[in-house]
Amino acid sequence: MQKQYKSIRLLTLASLLLFGFSQSMASERYYKNGQEAYTKVCAYCHDTGVGPDSIKIKFDAASVDFRTENIFQTVRLGLNAMPAFRKTEIDDATLRDLSRGLATGTIK
Repeated sequence: MQKQYKSIRLLTLASLLLFGFSQSMASERYYKNGQEAYTKVCAYCHDTGVGPDSIKIKFDAASVDFRTENIFQTVRLGLNAMPAFRKTEIDDATLRDLSRGLATGTIK
């Protein structure tokens, strides 16, 4: 019985440490801004005809917020052939910058 409790405590401790590590990694920025993220990750498909080039269509001011959120959710959750990108792969701040840049036409 004592050995079983020790194993459970070690497993719990390991889980907490891994969770803490994953949370600290999620807050790290891997790209300095949305343009760099696009160039290093998205362009691989969206500039070569694999992914749709339509993501770079500039939207009017009234539609920018909706389009920004749509792009953000599509990248985070994935859709059809578009893979989901976790927070450990692209942080929220960079993804927001990327989404807004695409919606406003400032990312090429």
